[in-house]
Parts: sequence; C-alpha cells; structure tokens
Amino acid sequence: MTPSDLRRLILKLPKEGRYTAKLEKAIGLKNQYRSQKDHWLGWVGEYDGPGAYGRGNWNRDAEYIYNHIQCAPMLLWLGEALGVSELALQKAYRAAIAAGKNYARQSAALRKEIPWIVIAAAINSSDYFMSKKERRQTDAYKKQVGSRINFRTEETPEFKKDVMEYILDTFGRQIADGTFGKKYVDDVLNLRPVKKRHVPKCRWKKKKQ
Repeated sequence: MTPSDLRRLILKLPKEGRYTAKLEKAIGLKNQYRSQKDHWLGWVGEYDGPGAYGRGNWNRDAEYIYNHIQCAPMLLWLGEALGVSELALQKAYRAAIAAGKNYARQSAALRKEIPWIVIAAAINSSDYFMSKKERRQTDAYKKQVGSRINFRTEETPEFKKDVMEYILDTFGRQIADGTFGKKYVDDVLNLRPVKKRHVPKCRWKKKKQ
C-alpha cells in the first residue's frame, strides 16, 4: 500500500476516537492538528517528497510509515478508526501509558499490541472502507493469499495464526468457523499444516463498540 493509497483510505475514516482522546489527555499531548485524522493526512500527504522533516528517502510504503511514526495517539487512532477490537485498544492504551513520557517508547509499546499485521488485516476485512477491487491491490490482501515475490512475505504457520487470532478477537469464533470451517481454524491455531486457501469473500460484520 502506497502513502497515497493510505491517504485515500484515511479520508474515509471517522474523525473521533474514544481511546485516542483518552490517550491524548493522559500523556498531555498538545496536538497542532485538529484531530489525529488530520495529523495522518498531513503526514502521508508529504510522502511524495522530502516534506517538512527533510526526508532523504520518501519511496516508502504504508507499513514503513506506520512502523516509524513516533506519536502514540496517531497510531491508536488508526487502529480505532479501522475497527480494531476493544481488547486490543485497551491493551495498546495501557501499554503506551506505561511506557512513560518518551514519545518513541510510547509508540513502540503501542505497536507491540497493535502491530502492522493487525492494521493490514483490518484494512483487508472491510468492504466499507475500500472496494473489493481496491482491497485486492493492497499489501494486506496479497500477504493473506501468500504473494511472496512482490512483498517477500512467507505465509508461515505463525503468520496464519497471527491473522486468525486477529479475526477471532474481532469477529468471534462463530464467524471464523462459518467463513473458514472449524477444522481449518483449529489447524491454523495449533500450527498444523493446512492446504493453501485463498481469502474467501468477506462477509464479516464488526462488533459494535
């Protein structure tokens, strides 16, 4: 996913976030932007050149951008706006608070609870934010169907387990069993060999927060 693709996605997301607002208040963040959504739009909007920070290399993808941001509320907002589970949001919020006052440590702690794979899965699992055609062009989709050449992603049992655990946490076991089949879900969670499957048509509905 390119910075411009990410920007198009962010434009469609809701502006406010309950956990984001709590985290901003807890760490005493004085944001020069009206919201973390505006912060994101300004940040990724500058990735077609050196931007305000004089970047030497701006040929980056969305995963790189997410993994190098040093503003925890900015990261938390993206997960919250994409519908990451309540449990993950709570853990990420607490981890950022426990990391102290250093912004880099706060962000690193938050990313341990909401790593890029969770964001990628959230992007890929929603027809509301992106059309099916757009989703098929994202790194999230290509990772989940095992496109190893373009994205150097090996679809290991551990990778499949990470994605399945996110699906279970967000949508529940019943939805996962109905979508993938109970045996497939059990095999993935227990790191047993499974036949390669393409991602089925997504009909998941998010839990109401």
